[in-house]
Amino acid sequence: KYKSDNLHNIKHFLKVNRTSRFERNLFMLHMNKNNMLEKSLISFPQAYQNYHLTPLGQAQNNFTYPKLFKDLTTPDNINSLRSKIPFHIDTTDETNVGEPGHKVGTFNADLPFQPIHYKNSLISLVMCAFPFQENACHLHSSTYNPIFCGHPVIQFGPYQHLKQMKNNGFKTFSKWWDESYDDEIDGLERLKMVMDVSHNISKMPIETVFDMIVDMKEVLQHNSDLINNYSVINNSSFDFLTFL
Repeated sequence: KYKSDNLHNIKHFLKVNRTSRFERNLFMLHMNKNNMLEKSLISFPQAYQNYHLTPLGQAQNNFTYPKLFKDLTTPDNINSLRSKIPFHIDTTDETNVGEPGHKVGTFNADLPFQPIHYKNSLISLVMCAFPFQENACHLHSSTYNPIFCGHPVIQFGPYQHLKQMKNNGFKTFSKWWDESYDDEIDGLERLKMVMDVSHNISKMPIETVFDMIVDMKEVLQHNSDLINNYSVINNSSFDFLTFL
């Protein structure tokens, strides 16, 4: 009801990445090039604006972007994105600066933010912690916070991380968009597929995306309830020893 009553102020996406990695910067470059920034609530702070965001030919620490993303990593697009940084999702981002830590005056990458941001957006774009890690499925708050708050997720994670989520009792969103990226072994190709999914949705009117969210409400409620009551010990589909 809140989203329906305030649809003119609702964004397509919520994206929170307070720490920078090259794939997260690539995704921001993708959003910038494809006019997705204005359709999103974003936390992407000043402290990390220069990390792997230098134009081609000015590689930082001998880093160069993969050729697969050459259309995103042009000097014009990189400089355009840099000119827009920082992206502050609320006042907590503005004061969350300094050396890494959890005290006032330090930078806390896991600082909570207000639930209103989930209410003011429809889909969470999630960049998992270690998406290129082989034989691992490292999912944490970046995935589970949106699920708890009733968001569907489109996320770049490890190979077959959605399959692991389903093994753990969660439902995903293949009815509404293409989740075949989960079965792509090559990490860079998988990232490109996630970008394509998000781009396709960004071109939809907000009313269409909202109707899609309404259609999946039973799945969203199921996932939120599961998070609220989840127990590793009582969940027979979760093999804890595999994760040790």
